[in-house]
Order: sequence, then C-alpha cells, then structure tokens
Amino acid sequence: MLGATRAQLYRLFHGRLFWVFLAVLMIPILLSAVLLAVVTGNDALAALFGTSGDALASATAPGVSAGVSTSSDFARLLGAVSDESAPFALYGSSFVNGSFIGMLAAAFTGLFAAQDLSGDKRRGFAKNLLQARGGRFAYAASHLVAAAVAGALLVLAGAACTMLFYGGMGFAVLPASAAEFALWTVQVWLGIFAYQLLTLLAVFVTRSEAAGVLVGLFLGGFAVEKGLMLAVGAAAAAAGSAGPLAEAADLLENASPMALMSTLGHGAMGDPAAVAAAGLVCAVAAALGLAVMRRRSMG
Repeated sequence: MLGATRAQLYRLFHGRLFWVFLAVLMIPILLSAVLLAVVTGNDALAALFGTSGDALASATAPGVSAGVSTSSDFARLLGAVSDESAPFALYGSSFVNGSFIGMLAAAFTGLFAAQDLSGDKRRGFAKNLLQARGGRFAYAASHLVAAAVAGALLVLAGAACTMLFYGGMGFAVLPASAAEFALWTVQVWLGIFAYQLLTLLAVFVTRSEAAGVLVGLFLGGFAVEKGLMLAVGAAAAAAGSAGPLAEAADLLENASPMALMSTLGHGAMGDPAAVAAAGLVCAVAAALGLAVMRRRSMG
C-alpha cells in the first residue's frame, strides 16, 4: 500500500493537472480581491479601470448590475469584509461560498482517477499492481489518500491566497483565533472530501473521465443534493403528512455536506449534525469504493 500511495502522490505532484486546478482556484481569488479594493475606494487601483472608487462603488450598489461581475457578488464580498458575526466570512466568500472549491476538488479527483483507470498506458500499470496480493485494496486506498491530500492542499491554497491577495489590497485578513480558523479549514476539507470520495466511487464504477468530471461538478455544485431535496420535499408534500419523507428532506437541508459547505461559505462553523453527516458520507463512500475496486475488472 505504501508503494502504491507513493506512486499516486508522485503523479499528483509531478503531473500538470493538479497545478492547473490550483491556478484555477487562485486566479478568481486574486481578481475578486482587486475588484473589491476598487469598489471600496482604492483610488490607485481604480485608476487602472479609468474611474474612481466611489463611482464604481455607486455603480455596483445592490440592485444594479456591474460590467465585470454581478452586484450580488460585490454585496456578498462587501458584507464579508464587515461582518463581525462570521469571523471567516471573507475566506468563505472568496472560495467556499457558491460551492466553488467543492466543484473544483471533486472534478479534479474524478479526472485524476479516471486518467489512471481509462488510459491505455496507465491501465497496464494498474493491471500489474492489481495482480499483486492485496493490490486492489492498496490501489483503491492510494487514490483515497491522493484525494485527501489534493483536497487539503486546495483548501490551504484557498486560505493562503485569500490572506495574501486581500491582505495585499489593504483588508484585515488575520483571524482572531488560529485554533478556530484551523477548525474551520478542517471542516471545509471534510465537506469537499465527501464530494471527492463520491466522485471517486463513480470513477471506480465507470472508469470514465467524462463521468468523473460531470459527477464531480454536479456533486460539488450541490445539484444532486438540491435535486434530491426538491424531489423528496415534493413527495412529502404530496403525501400530506410529516413522516419519513419530510424528515429526509429536512436532513438533506440541514444535516448534509451541502448544509455544511453552505454554513462554512458564510464564515460560520458547521453544525455538528452537518459535520457528522459529512463524516458519514466519507466513511460510506470510502468503504463502497474499496468494495467496488475489489471486484473491478481492468480488462
């Protein structure tokens, strides 16, 4: 297992794919920091856009669309800067809110794993590994570890870029409590890890790059959970009674990875029920992934 894990981590750090996804995460954070500095009246930056900060702030007031982004985006970021009730709101608004990092991490995991399973050259390597005693478990576990490491690095990169870029623009970015901030980042990692493992399970079943990316985007973008919540809620309403269906809809809304990521995206700590739900999803998805790989045909 150790050798398989080293091989996957070597692929992770020496391939281009991870660094491309990391750049995709960094660039929007940088742009949002610059634009927010312009909106809040940084005249030096505003000069680059040919207008004053006050004028641009007025043009992007709530209810009025802006040429570069939506007014709601700016309102969310402006609120995050001044929201003392949510100590990590700026970080959540920068890369967590809107399921950005969830989609990015899950799509990367799907593509990274599918390349190893569907590419002819790498499939030969996988065949050789899976023929060894305990090879199937080691191979699946190595992908679990690679997903965990990639997700953790994306979260850390998002936090570091937010601190660097927004701090460089003159905003207060240092958390009041390092321990609480560490707990918040761990919860963000747990939330995206749930989507990564579900995407990995889909790749183990399909061995398809397209399926891996699409499943990752739909899961990380909350589309699956929102669709289930609407369907279960509609069924509960049709039944006309508060029974198991209504409880299931409530769980999806308040005790799920989606609920956890939504809370974290607003800068608050996750509810214990949502944290537990994300952990349960991780455990079940990991167990199913290992079970599927035990019977996975590589032919």
